[in-house]
Amino acid sequence: MSRTTPIQFEVTDPQGLDLKISEIQTRLKTANLPWNVYSFARAYRFVKVSQIGSVGGAVITYPAVFQGEGLDYLDVFPNDNLKSFSFVVADQPQELKNENNGWHEYEGEISIILVFQLKKIGTANKYRFIELLKYDVIETLKLVPDLTIGSVYDDIALCYSDFSTSEIEVKYLSEQYGALRFDCSVDYSINCKLTNTY
Repeated sequence: MSRTTPIQFEVTDPQGLDLKISEIQTRLKTANLPWNVYSFARAYRFVKVSQIGSVGGAVITYPAVFQGEGLDYLDVFPNDNLKSFSFVVADQPQELKNENNGWHEYEGEISIILVFQLKKIGTANKYRFIELLKYDVIETLKLVPDLTIGSVYDDIALCYSDFSTSEIEVKYLSEQYGALRFDCSVDYSINCKLTNTY
């Protein structure tokens, strides 16, 4: 899958945590955040062997989003082709808070990460206007039910701290790129008496 034509895959009839992530994905691609070009859903932690320079042969952990049946997952490290995007990472474990006759209530921790090229999303400000972007995202996430923001990061290396950054740090951990990470708790439920079709 080319990074120049990514697909914002949306789960059909999402349940449980996928439903909560779908709500977040929808909010992050609304008019409230016109600078966020691509709103991806859940990113998964994958591993590969690096082919780059001094880190060649090292095992790299990277975030990747599903693009659709028969397509490769798209890694969502910063890149030149996408001026801005967002994705969600689900932390483990998700805690079962209550169970009642097949109705399960969970609490989980997630990270919502937004990445952007500052010069491409706004030229009106002649400084690193990350605080303005942070405000935009917080105001947008307030509209997602049962989501509480705990911690906020605006250092791109810390935003990707759950992954291996050795492949990207020279080029992309620089002044032209920025990122925001919102560590949140979410409450969600699922009816486990649903008829499974998988």
